[in-house]
Amino acid sequence: MGVLLYLGLRFVFGGRFWWLALLNDFAMLLFLPLPIVLLFGGVFRLRWVLRVGLGLGLLGGLWFGPYFLPRSKVVSTASTLQIVTFNVWGHNAQLAAVQAWLRELDADVVLLQEVPEHYATDGIPELVDLYPYQVTQPPAERWWGNLLLSRYPILSMERLPGDGVPAQQRFVIDFNDQIVAVYNVHLAMPVRDSSRFPFLKGGFILDVALRYDASARDAEIRRLLELLETETYPFIVAGDFNMSEQAVIYKEVAALMKDAFREAAVGWGGSWPVSVVDALPEFLPPLLRVDYIWYGAHFRAIEAHRGPKLGSDHLPFFAVLELQQIE
Repeated sequence: MGVLLYLGLRFVFGGRFWWLALLNDFAMLLFLPLPIVLLFGGVFRLRWVLRVGLGLGLLGGLWFGPYFLPRSKVVSTASTLQIVTFNVWGHNAQLAAVQAWLRELDADVVLLQEVPEHYATDGIPELVDLYPYQVTQPPAERWWGNLLLSRYPILSMERLPGDGVPAQQRFVIDFNDQIVAVYNVHLAMPVRDSSRFPFLKGGFILDVALRYDASARDAEIRRLLELLETETYPFIVAGDFNMSEQAVIYKEVAALMKDAFREAAVGWGGSWPVSVVDALPEFLPPLLRVDYIWYGAHFRAIEAHRGPKLGSDHLPFFAVLELQQIE
């Protein structure tokens, strides 16, 4: 529905309006004042306000309601891989809690982004008993880069091109004698260097809105999709996409691979921004899902859920993926 709304507005106003893409990426925020609007209309008996509020409520229900529909439980009948993705945040002060959570979860492959410098230099020695195979991105290549932890042997690693400093890698792992390609992805944040209206000051949210520019992120996504179209192994792609589920380009990604959370979980699934970092009210949940675990046709999602707050401005995600029989 978001894509139809975007295309309709684009048809009416033309293709140069950056704010149309902004409205889609942050669509959920448009509905946050709805309870206040309905309460205001009810208290003051303003019928036109109530009509507008109920109309918006219907639109929101049609758009977002399917996220909350129950799903049938899927039972695994083949080998499964347990995957974690987490943007750790380089200034994270709760790394001990991060490591404890990873140890308790005991996943097979962990894809981390924005790791602190000592992770990038040394990996995580405290978890080497669980993950003997660890590949870091050196700080000289990218500050707060990526880190892959694997229970299974890593046969090769390839750095993929990106805009500016690269933060995408392709790994080939040996999963019980089956080769699997794993992509650790951190895409460009959809903002430009300067605000379109520098005289307007209003904090973090307004700053992001006025600097919004998805062109670099979308170019990285399309380059990644072109590469995946030629991938010969069963593949998993996970990380921080800096893209909400309402972004227009989400449909292009979903046309090639499946979103583990949307396939196996119920709910909104917001992962950013988390209040512990961005000085937001504690009661406000993360409203945008920008972190994903995607998979190709050889897998299916058995289970998926969000992890807890662990000192980052993102929440982690966990998924169990079944590798189906390859003929």
